[in-house]
Amino acid sequence: MYQAESEVKVKKKILDALFVGGAADKISDLAQNEKDAGLRRAAIEKLGLLGSEATAATLLKMYANEKEKEELYESVRATYEHQTDPRYAAARLWVDAIIDPAHTRDALTTALDAAALNPEVREFKTGVLQT
Repeated sequence: MYQAESEVKVKKKILDALFVGGAADKISDLAQNEKDAGLRRAAIEKLGLLGSEATAATLLKMYANEKEKEELYESVRATYEHQTDPRYAAARLWVDAIIDPAHTRDALTTALDAAALNPEVREFKTGVLQT
């Protein structure tokens, strides 16, 4: 289906669907065989969101020679492991807090109580939304 399609927009939608379905192996194949640089980049980005192992293996197949493979694989895997740690996100203020799983119920209760204090929320208008 992907190979038969010629329109870039449709191919991106197919990539999105594969990503939502968690089809790392299919996205990996598309990343390796795609001729369009933008679509190849999009496929590699989707792989990066799916997990470090699939992305590291695909990048190795695409770019590394035999001598560098193990070193590059470990480097990419370690970078993904480090950057997917919640403390990495918290240090950059990408998250408000890291909640201990044992305290999840308390945090949700507090958040829902706070949200209930203002039941009349005006309509949110974004203006121009760029994605």
